[in-house]
Amino acid sequence: MLKRYWLSAVLTFALVLSASCSTLNVGNSSPEREVDAFTLNVLEDSYFNGSSVEGYFLTTEETDTDVMVSVNAYGAADLKALYFEMEYDADQLRPMGVHYSEGIADDADRLSLTYLKDRGSVTSGQMVANPDWHSGFSGDGVLAVVNFRKAGTPLIRETSKVNTSPAGGALEITFDGTDLLEWWYNNPADYDQNGEVGISDLTPLGINLNKDASGATFMDSLSVVDGDKNGLITLADITPIGVNFGNSCNGGYNVYAGNSADKPSGGDPDVVSALDTVAFSAATGTNVQRKKFSYTVASPNAADEYWVRGVSAASELGTPSDTVGGDPNAKPGIELLNPTPDGGGTGTGADPFVITSLAQATGDFTFEVTASPNDGGGVVTGDAGVTISTNPAGANSNIDQATGVVSFNNTETSFTVSALVNGVATNNLSFSIQIAPAGLFIFTDPADTDWSTVTGDGATTETAYIIATNSFNTDGSTEFSFIANSMNDGSGDVIDVNTLTWGADIPFMVTNGWSTPGTATFEPNFTNTFVFAQDAELNNSNDVYVAAENLPE
Repeated sequence: MLKRYWLSAVLTFALVLSASCSTLNVGNSSPEREVDAFTLNVLEDSYFNGSSVEGYFLTTEETDTDVMVSVNAYGAADLKALYFEMEYDADQLRPMGVHYSEGIADDADRLSLTYLKDRGSVTSGQMVANPDWHSGFSGDGVLAVVNFRKAGTPLIRETSKVNTSPAGGALEITFDGTDLLEWWYNNPADYDQNGEVGISDLTPLGINLNKDASGATFMDSLSVVDGDKNGLITLADITPIGVNFGNSCNGGYNVYAGNSADKPSGGDPDVVSALDTVAFSAATGTNVQRKKFSYTVASPNAADEYWVRGVSAASELGTPSDTVGGDPNAKPGIELLNPTPDGGGTGTGADPFVITSLAQATGDFTFEVTASPNDGGGVVTGDAGVTISTNPAGANSNIDQATGVVSFNNTETSFTVSALVNGVATNNLSFSIQIAPAGLFIFTDPADTDWSTVTGDGATTETAYIIATNSFNTDGSTEFSFIANSMNDGSGDVIDVNTLTWGADIPFMVTNGWSTPGTATFEPNFTNTFVFAQDAELNNSNDVYVAAENLPE
């Protein structure tokens, strides 16, 4: 989410760092707050196109409820990106978000992403879009501000750091019929193809922003960066980075031989042992191509089928690829009869069927299962020993095995449909649901009469709500209330504001400290700020921008 930060005038503590890419420990500046240190690590990926920084230092500012930690650079030369990790005491602080100054880029030209789900660590990054068109930041100044609430960070459920979705398997695996296996790298949102989804994936996104990827083949690097697969590199391609953040394929790929019934689903354990592991460093390809892997089978068996699956840096197992090899006449098949998915696609792992409407995402699709040519072929849908399933199983609300009608639901964004015919697996048909998800959005409360004299729409700094009432500007007594909804047009589920944590760009400008959830009393002399909310899963809402207009008494 793009943020604007108005630099505060009071800086209470500073410690200078001597090297641009070292670790920085900053102690507590206030005896009232028992926090030992913040640790800053600026990532090497921040520096490209010859940019450099002499060093960094942190400054902190506190209120009764909040701590603001500013990341300052000095001696910067043409800096076009800043990617950093900041460690904090999770037992005493809760990160509320990261806001950026306009040093590297203004709101219109900035790409930014913040990841808060690693308890005790904030990972954040910003870069200027289309960097060849812009000069970078040079000199000294504040580049980012990390806001913390003085409250412990809730425990966060640990998840695997490998992609186990149906869309996460290697692409276009082939077998030459003799001994050579080849496949293409696929770790969704790893735009820089370094083996792990992280903040540095903003760089290829920013470089390629607004490029047309509709004609790119799956081998082209543009297809890698088109994370939402809509044929255009846009700001929406930031979302897949956040969804897949931390997913790794740095362990390379395991190679397997057997039959299709031996191949597990998703992140399930292996049924057969791996033949071998191909290291991630063994990939071939240039920076304008998708990476490619190959493996020579030492003792191929004519009846064997082969597949591969990515492995994380921690040896977690990812999604298996399609199977290749074996006797093609020994496999049954499944195909989609109707309807045609409204977003297109062919149903392969590299080009899944795409569903873009809620009606189709919760609707019925009809499939047909056929016997293998060795068994005479023919339609066997509904026959004894024939079962259709989805992976994951939660992608369907009902399957009529007799007719092949599968009722989807939209709880899974990507899944496959396949069948077993007397224990032998068919091909997989891949689906991707691409509907804008519900989130957390806040609005001014229309029932609150205090908003009656306010102008603007609050969506941007240029169209901020202008508060221009004498009562507000003289004593700050006017209180403004907000409501929350799950959809950005207010048409979704109402969210109880008592379940939310409220914040502001400069917190001390909200003088009541949100003591009544969803209400704000602003400091009368403020110029501008924005307010936002955060739910229990640390999802930030939109920003509502507010400004004051001083009136004569």
